[in-house]
Amino acid sequence: LEDEATDFNLNPGSDKETSLKFDIPLEVEDGDYDLTVTIEGENENGFSYLKEIEFKVQVDKEKHDITFSKLKFSNDKAECGKPAILDVTAINFGVNDEAVKLVISNEELKVNLSDSFELSNDPFSKDNSFSKAYKIMLPSVISSGMYPLRADLFYGNDIKSSTVELNVKCSDLS
Repeated sequence: LEDEATDFNLNPGSDKETSLKFDIPLEVEDGDYDLTVTIEGENENGFSYLKEIEFKVQVDKEKHDITFSKLKFSNDKAECGKPAILDVTAINFGVNDEAVKLVISNEELKVNLSDSFELSNDPFSKDNSFSKAYKIMLPSVISSGMYPLRADLFYGNDIKSSTVELNVKCSDLS
């Protein structure tokens, strides 16, 4: 982690507060981490100052926390009677291993897909995430328009839901 504050002047006997912002990486384990803040300065005579301050940063993760990191159609526009490809990635950010059921649905498009998988709690394991491309065959006889598909992740006693829209274009056969 690294951040830098903007330079400023500080007169003797004065103090100044500044903020540093940093993001905790997604791939991190629960626990305490050392954080060192280095302060550098120079007085009006060109004499350099350096001060390091040590902190402990505690990272607490939720027990159960699975999130869609990708829920997107590979093509923004789909045609009636042709397939649409939905790319899905789910990641376990929680501290527990999880048995997960994924359900993707839309009543108008007659979509009702489900898949089950296990996710590891180890943020550095390839088994910490699940990725798959789903081929969704669109009906031949539907109206052109935007169709929302619902995606639900069921794990433990929790449900994480999201939606993705598909723009369907149909030829008018009048």
